[in-house]
Amino acid sequence: MHLGCGGALFNLRVAAAQQDWDVGTEMFPDRRDPWRLVDVTLEEPGTVPFDRGLADLFPAVEARRPNRSPFSDEQIPPEIFDELCAAALLEGARLAVPSDWYADDLVDLVHDAELHEAAGDLMRAEIIAWTRTGRAGRRPRCPIRSAR
Repeated sequence: MHLGCGGALFNLRVAAAQQDWDVGTEMFPDRRDPWRLVDVTLEEPGTVPFDRGLADLFPAVEARRPNRSPFSDEQIPPEIFDELCAAALLEGARLAVPSDWYADDLVDLVHDAELHEAAGDLMRAEIIAWTRTGRAGRRPRCPIRSAR
């Protein structure tokens, strides 16, 4: 769940930068509320410097499509893994891959979370909204659009 929320936050930052806005974030702002992951503040253009590099990523956000397919067993080449670790560090995070013994427990937790999500009306509605059910080549709607 944290990965998905982090991805959504990153997309918000990219979309805001594309509009010359900056996003202020405070991670885990209330220790008493573990479900509150981040407070986000949009800063008007010109009030703080923003990251032009983020704005350059906007076409990728628009082209992004969710993928709920299982992962393959293909190993990530070391040079790509190193780049992913460096990208995580630039975002103030650390990329860690669980060891084999831990991965089985993690898969069990993910399976439990999937069952919990599948039982919820909101999650079913989201899955329906993002799942392609039409003819091949038809693109689903992207919730983030440029105002320009």
